[in-house]
This record gives sequence, structure tokens and C-alpha cells, in this order.
Amino acid sequence: ESPLSHTHIAFIGDSVTRYQFLTLAFTLHRPRSSVPPHLVNQKLFSSWIKYFENTTQMFSPRMYCDCYRGGKVKDEFLNMVEIRLFEVPEAKTFLSYIQYCGDGAKLRGHVGAHELKKAHILSDYSPLKWESASLPSVLEFFFAEITPKPTHFVINAGYWPHTSTIQDLESIFSAAKKATQNSKGHVLWKETSPDFGSFPEGACTMESDRAARKLCARGVCGYFPFPHLPPNLLHGPSRAPAYFDKNRFHFSDPRVYQLWNKALLEELELVVVNSKDGDDGLRPLLSTQGRVTGSLKIEKLIHAHSNISESIPESDLISRKRTASLAQKRRIREQRQIRNQTRNVKSPAV
Repeated sequence: ESPLSHTHIAFIGDSVTRYQFLTLAFTLHRPRSSVPPHLVNQKLFSSWIKYFENTTQMFSPRMYCDCYRGGKVKDEFLNMVEIRLFEVPEAKTFLSYIQYCGDGAKLRGHVGAHELKKAHILSDYSPLKWESASLPSVLEFFFAEITPKPTHFVINAGYWPHTSTIQDLESIFSAAKKATQNSKGHVLWKETSPDFGSFPEGACTMESDRAARKLCARGVCGYFPFPHLPPNLLHGPSRAPAYFDKNRFHFSDPRVYQLWNKALLEELELVVVNSKDGDDGLRPLLSTQGRVTGSLKIEKLIHAHSNISESIPESDLISRKRTASLAQKRRIREQRQIRNQTRNVKSPAV
């Protein structure tokens, strides 16, 4: 039985979270294939509808997409809809995604929770079935009614404005917890990926992350930090990963999302992988060597997998520990700079 059997991981977040969701879905759908770069780069398509169609059909018949992105450019953001459901029926494994951009836009859909398998991609505007500016409300009336109920939530708001998100965080976590199976699931706040100047040691300093970290320290949620990237994924003088957009929000290398997902599943206690060398490190997800318990904890899967995770010398690890306090001080100094940069930078594409 797969370590992900009888699980439903619900992703809530912006475009970066979408790409992470799609990368994990592809790994489950085609475990022996490399993730194609176009899956995590909408800019390679002539239109949003082409992207929606391609990234749904390639998972056929396991992916459903209530998706629309149209209207005039200035209205496009106000009209966007993206809710996805992916399933591996034989393993009873489900992934779902709903686009959430903090204070940037309302959550909306053309179908209800029980109708996701009837969802389709729209080329023209169609009346909405529901719309809400409140994530706690959506968690209560939508995700609480979805079948099967999520066992895990992974939530993030990206670089979008998030004043109301911060104010609602405790309500968001509470509603997410209630929406899980038997109210006993895992609810994680996924740390926003660092800005391009913070690699390899930096951590994102978004106010939403800091607020979530405080709540998670009280046991309200779990806090999932962005993982360290190995040297083979960092490039140039800035030692940053490759991006496909000039604002450097979206990773162009699928392997970054693969490593992120591996760390995520370990954090969710669904799978633990001892990766040294070999392939992408995520193929053990469908292995039968894991043992599922009532709490969804999995025994360690000892495999020699991962060309995305180079071994880090012990001396380097010791050095990182010694410089941790200095790095933290540096990040504090950079907080004001990052906030100023995000105010001046044009909003990222989603």
C-alpha cells in the first residue's frame, strides 16, 4: 500500500503553490517520468486557457479543473478562477488546489464541493456559483463539504498583500482543522519562498510568515520552512535558483518544487526519504515498503534516490550552525529592504 493511501492534501495559495501542487501530482501520475518544465511555467503558453487545457489533459482522466482566466487585462485578476482536484483512485490518494492570493482577490468557483468532478475549463465568462473574500468561510462551506475530506492542509499567501490574512490567521487555522477528517488532520503554514537575494541561507521575512510562526509556536498549526537548496540548483554570483519571470518569484526548474515536495511530505510525516544519489527522490512515494499507521506516520523508506539533493559535507553543516545567528541578524536588516522592494515591484503573475 502506498504511503499516501487514504490521504487528501489540500493546497491553498498563489501560483507558486499551484506549481508545487502540479509537480506533486505529476510525480504521482507518472512516477518514472521527469517533470516537464512547461508544467511549472505558464509563460510558455500562448494563453491561460491553453495552459489550463494542457496541464489538465496531461493528467487525464485524473485531473479536474474549474478554471477561467479572461476579460480585459485590468479585469483579468478580478475574474480568475482556479480550483483543481487530482486523484489516484486505486491508492485512494487525492490532491486539491484552490488559488488564494491573500487580500488580492476573492475566492470563487463555478461548481460546489460535491461537483468538482464535473468541473471544466471555461473559455468565456460564466456566472459564478459562489464567491467569498473570506478564507475561513471557504474552509467552512467548501472544503468541509468536499469528498473525501482533506487529511492535510498546506496554506500560504505568497507575496500578495496580506493584511486581512494576518488578521484572520487564527480563524483560518481553526477552520482548516475542523474541515479535516475527524478534525484530526495536519494544518501547515508553508513559508513563502525566499526572495532572490536570500539564497542559500536566507529565509523569507514576510509578515504573514512571522505571524504564522508565532501561532504555530503555540500549537495552533505546523510551520513548514522553505528547505535549503543544494548547490547544483543555485546559479550565478547571487547563488539563486533559476526563475522564469523578471521579478524572480517563480522557479523555472521543476526540481526545486520536487525537493520542496519531498521536504513537505516528510514534514507531514507521510514519508521519510534518505536521499543520496540516483533519481528525483520522490519515486518512493508510491512504494509499497512504507507502512501506514492510524496516525499516517510512515516508517523510513531507505532508498538511494535524488539527483536534486547533493550530500552536504559535515563541515559545511557545522559552519552553517555557527553562522546561523549572523544570518538571522542579516535577515532582520533585510526585512525593511524586502518590504520596500515588494511595494515597488509590480504584482507577480498568478
